[in-house]
Amino acid sequence: MADIMKRIGEDKEKSTALEDAFKSCRYPDSLSMTLLAADIGITEEEIENWFAARLTKWRKEEGFVPIAERAAILAQSMNKSTK
Repeated sequence: MADIMKRIGEDKEKSTALEDAFKSCRYPDSLSMTLLAADIGITEEEIENWFAARLTKWRKEEGFVPIAERAAILAQSMNKSTK
């Protein structure tokens, strides 16, 4: 998925349009993705993949920890407190 960001990132107009759309809504609905795809000239699947990759990047930037990692940290913490 990161490949889609790299490929689209090379086209400044498309990249800017996608970043603007991401800033206004991180979870666009199907109609919004369809309209955006038609507007900038890429497929809806590419839009979905770009948003998924961008959301992953945003979560990392914000310091969000994936659920599986949080569960492991919580389990470790609980094991330490019961000993």
